[in-house]
Amino acid sequence: MKKGYWIILFLLILFPILFLGILKDIKHKKEKGYIYNKYNIFSYYFNTSSVIKSVPRISNDYFFTGDGIIDRGFRDGSVTFCSINDWNKTYQQLREYTDKLDFPVYYGNPKLRNDAQYLQIYKYDNCLYISYSENYAGY
Repeated sequence: MKKGYWIILFLLILFPILFLGILKDIKHKKEKGYIYNKYNIFSYYFNTSSVIKSVPRISNDYFFTGDGIIDRGFRDGSVTFCSINDWNKTYQQLREYTDKLDFPVYYGNPKLRNDAQYLQIYKYDNCLYISYSENYAGY
């Protein structure tokens, strides 16, 4: 076959796959608490805030959750790390990261917050939960 036919065939195969992936991702974005990993390309790049993407990978066992696109002025997303071997090293890595942030960071049990944006970090069932919330209502 000529080179042009290979390109057309490749595009005819690629576009439906991308389209189905986008449709699946849009469906999941509407689900509150949708769990995904970094290999769910659409969810990871479009559903995960830059703050959560930048959290140091303190364990190889982790997953993301998120509410997706900013809806009614509010967005929430998180990363959960499990199988953590060295909690002291984990704490140091997180402190180095959070000291660079210009919004409140809360350690400890989850609570309702009134800040426009904040990071919340707490241990739950021997896993570390890091949640980022943005509230744009009224700002």
